[in-house]
Amino acid sequence: MLSPGILIAIDVTILYLVMGPLVLYGLYVLFDLLGQETNREMASMDIIKKKKRPFGQMKITPHE
Repeated sequence: MLSPGILIAIDVTILYLVMGPLVLYGLYVLFDLLGQETNREMASMDIIKKKKRPFGQMKITPHE
C-alpha cells in the first residue's frame, strides 16, 4: 500500500494538472470581458464626440 505522503503528492499533482488550466482560462475570460467593456466605453465616447455641437458652441481651432 502507498504511504499517505505519496498519495498526497499524487492528489496535489492531479489538482494542479486539472485546476491550473481552468484557472488560467477563467482569468483569460475575465480579462476578455473587462476589455470588451472598455472598448464599449471608448466607442460610446467617440460617438458623443462626433455629435454635432449646438449653434453657438462651435469649436474654434487655430489654423496652421
